[in-house]
Amino acid sequence: MNFRFWIALYKEGFSHLRVGKTLWKVIFIKLLVMLVLFKGLFFNETLHTLFEDETQKSEYVLDNLTKDIK
Repeated sequence: MNFRFWIALYKEGFSHLRVGKTLWKVIFIKLLVMLVLFKGLFFNETLHTLFEDETQKSEYVLDNLTKDIK
């Protein structure tokens, strides 16, 4: 079984779907919306919001890269 076989199998399977195509679109849109909301609401802290100048940013990154794992 080679790679082209699997591509043809999925292509044939998805071409005969009716409800499945719509469901996959809904799933994709939901995941995209969730990703955008989570990114904006929960993961908003970036280096440029935490620190004012480049030296503070570089010290923070260096400290986190070189700290000991316990």
